[in-house]
Amino acid sequence: MSRPRQAVVCFKLADIGEGIAAVELTKWYKKEGDTVEEMEEVCEVQSDKAAVEITSRYSGKILKLYAQEGDTVKVGGPLIDIDSPDVEEDANAHSPPPPDADSKPPEKPQQPQQTTAAAPSSRSGEALASPAVRRLAKEKGVDLEKVKGTGPRGAITKEDVLNFLSSGSSGSSTAGVSAEPQRPKTPQGNRQNREVPLQGFSKAMVKSMTESLKVPHMNIGDEYDVTRLTEVRKVLNNELGSQGVRISLTAFLIKAMSIAMDEYPIVNSKFNTQTQNSYTEFGNHNVSVAIDAPGGLVVPCVKNVQDLTLVDIQKELIRLQGLSVERLQGILCCLSLYPDGTYIHPLLFDGQAVIVGVGRVQQLPRFVSCEGAAGEGSSTALVSRDIINCSFSADHRHCDGATITRFSKR
Repeated sequence: MSRPRQAVVCFKLADIGEGIAAVELTKWYKKEGDTVEEMEEVCEVQSDKAAVEITSRYSGKILKLYAQEGDTVKVGGPLIDIDSPDVEEDANAHSPPPPDADSKPPEKPQQPQQTTAAAPSSRSGEALASPAVRRLAKEKGVDLEKVKGTGPRGAITKEDVLNFLSSGSSGSSTAGVSAEPQRPKTPQGNRQNREVPLQGFSKAMVKSMTESLKVPHMNIGDEYDVTRLTEVRKVLNNELGSQGVRISLTAFLIKAMSIAMDEYPIVNSKFNTQTQNSYTEFGNHNVSVAIDAPGGLVVPCVKNVQDLTLVDIQKELIRLQGLSVERLQGILCCLSLYPDGTYIHPLLFDGQAVIVGVGRVQQLPRFVSCEGAAGEGSSTALVSRDIINCSFSADHRHCDGATITRFSKR
């Protein structure tokens, strides 16, 4: 019978779902020498879809960290060594891996020391200028002692001499009149390029967006009058004031998509890439919402929308601000919000059938039909309406334009 003993255990990165093979380690919560308890957070990792906190399976003292913040860690790869009393003697899988050069954090190459080219030398008491500049000053009759240098270490350049001349000063000026100080000019085209590393969600988007463009997209767009929806939302929120819940436009749109999916189930489907000749329609309506979070774009998923009320959906949106991988699995239809934009061309990702890009609500003038007095017929009037623009992108391998158009009008 096995018994607990004090031993070093290598805690490895477990499978976090959705076929993810590697993640970026974005933050350590512990350092070497710290004590960790079972189920305590040790680090945060970033996958293609979410930021996930990794908790320890063991209690003990951390002896080694196998990666640095910003490194890519493979699923099944080592994260930390823990000196733990919770290990059983027959737990062979807990032994630390053999030393490997790849497990060491890469050392940053030493930066070569930069040397600055020396400015033209001068004798004590003389203005700092090159021979060519001195020759130009002599030809123009300019006293270099009266010229303000803008070059390295205050050296006088040819441009300084020419600017001095253009200001109306010369070497024959009286000693009591000094040249007007020249404002240094910024050299043109002298800005430096810089390389910016991609991190977190931006780094994950490289893979997901590259895969997205392999799918043939079908796109349509239109504007929608949501004036009546705005009025209903206002009335509903007044009634719900005592419950501390305010229904957002997003919650209404999610529920509307679910209702339309019952009539057009192909929207809630996934193309079978293995057979290339079928697609799968799903019973539950799992609608994701693309959100611009402080760390970048995140896509939490509201599951089983067909069974939720507007209040349920709103509460779920609030709860999903703390993301987890479990809630990000099974995304089939996405609602992407652009509160600062009007026209959008959203891209599908992760096998989705449809993604809907929604612009900001605008108050715009529109012609509406008005019923006239008896016998006078109808007329039109120019009024202010609440308008949003929606753009639909669909997987054109199994979704046709006519179906998506009817879905958008539903």
